[in-house]
This record gives sequence, structure tokens and C-alpha cells, in this order.
Amino acid sequence: MTMAAVSLAEYLADADARLDFVRDALATQIRLHPELPRGEILRQRTFLRSTVGPDEPEFMDRAAEIAEAGTPADLEALRPELRRIREKIYALPPQDPVHCFRFDVNDAGQCYFHIHNPMPPKSFLDDPAYVAAEFRRIMDLAEKEHGCTELFTATWLNSLDRFLAYLPEEWRRNMKYPPADEVGPTLGWQGQFVNRYGLLNRKTAAYYVEHGVLPYRRCTSFCTFAAMREHLGRIAIRPSQTHGARSVSDERAGA
Repeated sequence: MTMAAVSLAEYLADADARLDFVRDALATQIRLHPELPRGEILRQRTFLRSTVGPDEPEFMDRAAEIAEAGTPADLEALRPELRRIREKIYALPPQDPVHCFRFDVNDAGQCYFHIHNPMPPKSFLDDPAYVAAEFRRIMDLAEKEHGCTELFTATWLNSLDRFLAYLPEEWRRNMKYPPADEVGPTLGWQGQFVNRYGLLNRKTAAYYVEHGVLPYRRCTSFCTFAAMREHLGRIAIRPSQTHGARSVSDERAGA
């Protein structure tokens, strides 16, 4: 995960900022959801699991025990170990330095695409030709290898105008909106807490602490490959037409 634009010192300072965010978000969520176990809140409704990844179950168990037995401030005991975990993550090779989309096939037989930014600190959304080529690549592969005919995803980006510009009207019509207070532990919900440098997005984090809900809901949608290919054929893919074209919601996301 090493990024030339971010030094190790900056990355470890970010680990501290993330723990502070987890502490403050936990306090907010306990206040708003007294009916939920505090350990469950920590696991499902804070940024901790997204920060350490899926391979630290013992750390998450200790964190949940602290949340259950004490106060949010007691999470301070986790700081040294969290910094060690983040240092290990920093040393990992990039997830995929070429592609912004990967996919699997869901139970409905749809091409379920997953998203990451392979070019930090730039945003892949700033390159229409690249995004269009990536959509065509995964559709061609999913169609050839699995017989898929539909695209699907579940992401907070479905609440962002700049992302939706790449998708057809059929996608918007099929959008399903979750309850405003829905939060989950993965980047499908919590990717909005990461800025284009891979560090904590302090603006969206502050919003979550203050309001207790995500600035951008994780919506699901789908469309046919046919509708997507037609749309990609009609939209202009000249970078000059999208660079700098940012909506109010895009600005709030730090996208």
C-alpha cells in the first residue's frame, strides 16, 4: 500500500487521527444507539475495522472488549498496536496499480464490481477514457467467462454525481436507498472516510461524529451491459469535459 505521496511519518500520524475518530464516533453512536452492544457498535459503526483490515480478528476482539467494559476514551490503550498494524499495511505493495475495478459474480449472476483508486493522489474519476475502458474490460470478461449480462455494485459512490455520470439512466432508476442511519464496517460504506492520499478524510469524519450518519449512503444498483455500453458510447470521454466539473456533493466528499 506504499504511496510515494505519503511518508511513513504522515501515515502513522494518520493512524493516530483514525483512532481519535473511532473514539469520537463510538461516543456518538453509543449516545444515538443505546440499544446496541458497544462492541457491536465498534465493529459495525466505526472506522476501526476498515482501518486495520480483515486480517486482525484478535485486535478487533480486544477492541470490542474495551468498548464493552469501559468508555470510548479507554481505546487509547490500542494506539501502539494500531500504529504497528498501520505500519505493516504501509509496507504492502499497491492493491492494483493498474485497474480501478475488479469483479466477482453475485448470487443473482450479476457482475458485482468493486472499486479502488489505483492512482493516488489523483482520482480515477478524473480520467473518463480510463474509466470507460475499465467498465468495458470487466463487462467483456464477465460476459465471456461467466455469461453475465448485468452490472451491479453497492457503494457510497452511488451518492456522488461525478461517479453517476459514468452510468446510464437505467442505473439511476434501479437505485435502492438504505435507511439514512445505515452503517457497515467495510469501505462500501466507509470509503468516504478516505481522501485521495489514502489518509483520513477529516471533513466527512467530522460530519459523522457530529451527525451520527454517513454523509453519503451506500446505495445499490444495477443495469444491463447493453444499457451501459450504449451510455459509454454516447458520453463524451474527453478529459477537458469533466476535469474541474465538481458538484457540491463532490466537494463535500473531497473526491
